[in-house]
Amino acid sequence: MQRFQTIKVRLVMDTNVRLAAELAPSKEASPAAQLLRLIQRKVYDRVSKKLQRVVVVWLRSLELQDELREQLTKRGFHPNWILGIMQETGAFSELVMVEEEDISALRKQAPPEAMDDIHVIACAVKGKATHIVTYDERHLLVPTTKQFLRRFGIKVVKPEEMLTELRRLGDP
Repeated sequence: MQRFQTIKVRLVMDTNVRLAAELAPSKEASPAAQLLRLIQRKVYDRVSKKLQRVVVVWLRSLELQDELREQLTKRGFHPNWILGIMQETGAFSELVMVEEEDISALRKQAPPEAMDDIHVIACAVKGKATHIVTYDERHLLVPTTKQFLRRFGIKVVKPEEMLTELRRLGDP
């Protein structure tokens, strides 16, 4: 029997990535959709007790759930589709209870660029994330925010970078 060390990746998927996965015209070509499918497969593997070199845990907060529901509604998704997406998100992710004091404490430390996405950062910090996956180049992918999050051991990456890193760690 082959033994290997399991690597745990705990990630927060920014709402823009989850939307990109839903809106992608080609699910095969979209890094966001590929990442979502990979996470779903990893959860199925974990539930079926299949050995995994890399365990991926998707973290979400109530604020991120509300933001996703709002964005889907704004884009004209049918209520039944929204319900399905929300249920799927709940089934494949772990809820992190972010309190107002968590957000307030981070507001005092985070760079000004990060303030619009402080709820994403709070979910990552409280959930002990290793990564935030985002397309947000104005608030999260900027050097000051990335440097701030490194203090918590959190990397900020785009979906394609996350996929590359998971492959490098030994995941197909």
